[in-house]
Amino acid sequence: SVLLEVPRHPKADLLAQSLRKLIEHHDALRLRFTVEEGQWQQVNEGMPEEVPFEVIDLSSIPQSQQRETLLAMATTQQASLNLSTGLLIKAVLLELAPYQPSRLLIIIHHLGVDGVSWRILLEDLLMTYQQLERGENVELPPKTIAFQDWALLLRDYGQGEKAKEPLDYWLTQPWLEARNLPVDDEAGKQYNTVATANDVTVTLDEEQTRALLQKVPAAYNTQINEVLLTALAETLTQWTENLTISLDLEGHGREDLFSEVDLSRTVGWFTSLFPVILRLPP
Repeated sequence: SVLLEVPRHPKADLLAQSLRKLIEHHDALRLRFTVEEGQWQQVNEGMPEEVPFEVIDLSSIPQSQQRETLLAMATTQQASLNLSTGLLIKAVLLELAPYQPSRLLIIIHHLGVDGVSWRILLEDLLMTYQQLERGENVELPPKTIAFQDWALLLRDYGQGEKAKEPLDYWLTQPWLEARNLPVDDEAGKQYNTVATANDVTVTLDEEQTRALLQKVPAAYNTQINEVLLTALAETLTQWTENLTISLDLEGHGREDLFSEVDLSRTVGWFTSLFPVILRLPP
């Protein structure tokens, strides 16, 4: 989600029209996710009758309580998204005190967007609103490949001969040497979900950050990602008492696999995951 500062009292009807145009233009925003026979299905729906946009008046909230109120509002609105029956996107215009600019809260489920998608959508939202405000017909930049078509291309690629070329590499990795992370209660594995996750935040001071980003990579001729992975492997090895660690790394997923496919303005969650084995010396 993003919380944008916008001029006081923007035209709510134009914002709603702009949101509708985004949903119409970018098919990934119309995705639904349902479970059929125990399997998740991703379905591309048509345009909804109503646009998920509302205006909430918070002008009576004291400024000292605004931050807490806005955070609570964002949490409530995020929880209202329904993957199977509703859209992945929702927008709320928050009107604050008369002397303050308004706020526009835009919530999109992560299954519908990645970092590149947010940039595209915010640019299109501004462009659409400005065109409507000037009384012009909305003309957005040409669409690139639809997210649904990209998904079908990936499916076919995964079943083709090209995808089988690195198969020997993956089959020879020592997956069985890696152990599961220790748990306090074996019976509690059913609760190993995102909903039950906790966060632990650790901060580094300026000197530590400079050393991590500049001094260490220069000294060992390496990159910051490799330094962080080494630290993670050392920590997990101490915890599991095992020198082989298996973990997933995340990529942007907008791979150059097809010569005539343009993804530059395609909205969707392209993020990819791939497994990596880290082995520390004894």
